[in-house]
Amino acid sequence: MDSLASWRRWLVEGLGAALIVLADLGADALFRAHLLPGFVAHMLVPGTTVLALIVCFSDVSGAHFNPAVSLAFTLRGSFPARALPGYVIAQVVGATLVAWALHAGRLLSPEGERLLPLQQALVEGGCTTLLILLVLATAKRHAAVGSEAALFVGLTVVLLHTLGSPLTALSLNPARALGPALVEGQLADTWPHWVMPLGSAIVAAVLTSVVRGGASREEAEAAQGETQSD
Repeated sequence: MDSLASWRRWLVEGLGAALIVLADLGADALFRAHLLPGFVAHMLVPGTTVLALIVCFSDVSGAHFNPAVSLAFTLRGSFPARALPGYVIAQVVGATLVAWALHAGRLLSPEGERLLPLQQALVEGGCTTLLILLVLATAKRHAAVGSEAALFVGLTVVLLHTLGSPLTALSLNPARALGPALVEGQLADTWPHWVMPLGSAIVAAVLTSVVRGGASREEAEAAQGETQSD
């Protein structure tokens, strides 16, 4: 593996492990707060999280996200032993950092009833970034993923709303939030839900460029529609 490819793989493995921990701990917190049923928190959320991550990143790193998986591939001879330490370190660091951030940041406001505006913005921004990352990943691999992208994106929306909606009026779409806010005169109160998705688009586009490089023809076809003329 060359240096740039290795860094991309480590970045993806660390990010994947972090997001798995984020989803698991977040869902468990919602379960303990009686905001999610146990089946959803402990089965549906972890499963759909892994599904989305594999679709998003399997072509970059193999989508291990788990030291045990990396070790098994190494023992099978299908993964180079020299790459194992980097993968394991990235996975452990990613999982540890997000666990520390959750512990230090405490999502709920002091009164424990609702999120503060800045916290709502972080939830909205984080969820929308994940959604756009998946959309860009499926577009980049349009020929391989094809129409199944709709299934993957739809399941991801279900997952994000499962996690985010109990905490805030999750939008994932600035138009969805801005239209009603304009009609009801609530722009000041709803800014996290129409400002943060736009910021998320920038973050996701930059991260995708770092991990995958520039836009491909497949991505352009997916973005413009395959029947678009030149």
